[in-house]
Amino acid sequence: MGKKKIISKEELKQVGEKIFSQNGYFLTKISDIVTEAGVSQGTFYLNYDSKKALFIDLLKDFREGLIFLLNKQDLKEMDSEKALVESQKRLFSYLMENKTKTSLIYREGYAEKDFAIILEDIHRILTETRSRMLKDIFGEKLSDEERESYSYMIGGLIRSLFMFYERKNPTKDEYSKKIEKVLTRFLTCLKADINP
Repeated sequence: MGKKKIISKEELKQVGEKIFSQNGYFLTKISDIVTEAGVSQGTFYLNYDSKKALFIDLLKDFREGLIFLLNKQDLKEMDSEKALVESQKRLFSYLMENKTKTSLIYREGYAEKDFAIILEDIHRILTETRSRMLKDIFGEKLSDEERESYSYMIGGLIRSLFMFYERKNPTKDEYSKKIEKVLTRFLTCLKADINP
């Protein structure tokens, strides 16, 4: 009898991410994941009770990574405008460094109600963070509704740039410069609109 393969939950999660990315959530079977991992289904069930639980774990990891990134102390010590631009550059770098997971989440994230709840939480965190930074920049010149709207616009810019760069292999410096340029132009236009 062959030696049983031992695999950590983290390794199983990485294999799951790879298979979900190749097949999509609905077409992935647990047997696909365990075959790729070289383990038995029993090993899978020691770690997860379903493929849905594994996917939720991937979403939660993604959310926690974003929260960590956006709560770094140095952002709080920067000039407000610089902090907004820097936070979005870091966010974009996180998306690019986790390209497979980001693409998977954009594509499959709303496949189940439980996934949508986590994604809505991610959107809420990003929107509130951007809105708070916009308030720091513009004070009361923008209403809460306007700040939220502009926050969504910034999110749309980030997502569009991700989709543009997703299949290319730009350097971090290349996409960081592009993010900075786009956001600086956006803020310049916003300032001109607020202070005609």
